[in-house]
Amino acid sequence: MKKFSIYYLFIIPLLFVKCTDLTNEYATQLFTDIELNRAFRQCLVQCADSSNAHLMIPDSVPMGFNHYDDGYYRILLPAHLTHVDTLLRENGFGEKLDSLYWKTNYVASLNGNTMKAYYNELFPTINFAEPYRLLRGDSTAIVSYFATHYYEGIYSRVMTITQPLFTAHGINTLWDEVQGVYYDLSGQFIGLNYREYVANSIAAAIIKEMKREEILIRRDPSHRGPESGKLYQVFSSKY
Repeated sequence: MKKFSIYYLFIIPLLFVKCTDLTNEYATQLFTDIELNRAFRQCLVQCADSSNAHLMIPDSVPMGFNHYDDGYYRILLPAHLTHVDTLLRENGFGEKLDSLYWKTNYVASLNGNTMKAYYNELFPTINFAEPYRLLRGDSTAIVSYFATHYYEGIYSRVMTITQPLFTAHGINTLWDEVQGVYYDLSGQFIGLNYREYVANSIAAAIIKEMKREEILIRRDPSHRGPESGKLYQVFSSKY
């Protein structure tokens, strides 16, 4: 009898350890990879819609590249060229720079409809490898995965969209004038492909805003859509 009691003293704690699922093995059975992929695609749709709603409204206070988040995404010359901005302003060419910046950010905000069409084509084709790892990853793991694999596609699409817009809104002409003035004042070339720089700035802003929305989806149930939806179910689980 004494041996029998000792046996149970060892078995019962083991049962409790198994029930607590310290390895989280039970949780991995809550959703299939197909269900997780569906939820992640819904997450991307919502993140992209949020990004468009904030950035892709041309010069409409408080939205758009010129105004949203107190101008956080406003496209100016890159940090390593602030001396160009300073020199031109010191010599009375501030209005030319301001015109360049305003038109650039206005054009950046005109990308919404075309980017929406691009997302509608792209998102249904995306399959996430190791979806449970992404679910349990950091607060921007899904958008980060998307950016790693598809950033070049976003950049290329933006480059295509902005080419005619730069011409139509006189940005190419303004940039040529800025380069000419700077050369006359300093004897140096600026050495920046402006449209490539702007396209990268737009693509980076899109991703950054998408990440902000993913954080909200993970933290705030009100950002998960209807309770019957897979997005809500997945991100409301104790994954």
